[in-house]
Amino acid sequence: MHVRDIDLNLFVVFDAVYTEGGVSRACFRLNLTQPAVSHALSRLRAMFNDPLFVRRHHVMTPTPLARQIITTVRQALNGLETTLTHTNRFDPAKTPKRFVIGLRNNLEAPMLSALVNRISAVAPLRCSTITRRVSRSASWSPATQNFLGATFLNGAEPHSNSTTICASC
Repeated sequence: MHVRDIDLNLFVVFDAVYTEGGVSRACFRLNLTQPAVSHALSRLRAMFNDPLFVRRHHVMTPTPLARQIITTVRQALNGLETTLTHTNRFDPAKTPKRFVIGLRNNLEAPMLSALVNRISAVAPLRCSTITRRVSRSASWSPATQNFLGATFLNGAEPHSNSTTICASC
């Protein structure tokens, strides 16, 4: 059996059932349904060829195998959590990326100055307005009328006019 063949979320469920002592409490902790947790537990049982937990007096008691592997499982989960927490977090004060925020004409006046003030409080700011003519094409829908979006651009956008309105670094 190789790690590439395993759903690592199964171990999150295993840890939750072990810690909480039952499927219902594990469901609450993980914000999953009871059938989802039960299915994950079934997959783990098949993978290890062991029941892992047996019900005793309304509590899911771990089997000897479950007690044997819980420390290793928790170390692995903690290692993954540490890796995800401490790697390349987005730092707006240091990013070299260029963000473009698209606002409809009727939203630009009421929102732009507040947006610039908020962004400049956490990051060096170089702000430009870009006016772009947008036609109602197949991609336009009423749901996008109040679009406020951000994207990364590698260069100037075609068919646009750009004006710098603020620059501070």
